[in-house]
Amino acid sequence: MLRRALAALVLLACAACQSDDDKADGVFVMPQDQVEEHDGAYVHEVVTGDGDELIALRSNSTIEEDLGNWFIEVGGDQRLTIPPSTFISVDGELRVHIGQGENDGDDVYAGLDAEVLDDEAGTVVLRDVFGGEVSRFEYGD
Repeated sequence: MLRRALAALVLLACAACQSDDDKADGVFVMPQDQVEEHDGAYVHEVVTGDGDELIALRSNSTIEEDLGNWFIEVGGDQRLTIPPSTFISVDGELRVHIGQGENDGDDVYAGLDAEVLDDEAGTVVLRDVFGGEVSRFEYGD
């Protein structure tokens, strides 16, 4: 529990002090004013580049949310479906990795062999099971 709280504090501190150097490394964090607009799940962070591309989701909800069969659109032409019975806990984070790996409670893997996130700028949209837009994050330039 303490470890998770410390990790959350570090992530919040990093989000508050994001610099142009962070963006150059391919780490894009949703600005706090946009985070506050969400009552539930939202796209918090996009990590691009060579290696483990991922999209981190967070939630402002006061209850655990079932994101099973929701999907993420990347650039309007790529769809990443979140596996059934995938939950995001209160104050939790769900990381959707583009590449290969084994799903667990906080990490799910799309299983793709190619990079799909633009390294400099792009749009990531979280959609619910019915296709309704839940969160939109336009990152980069």
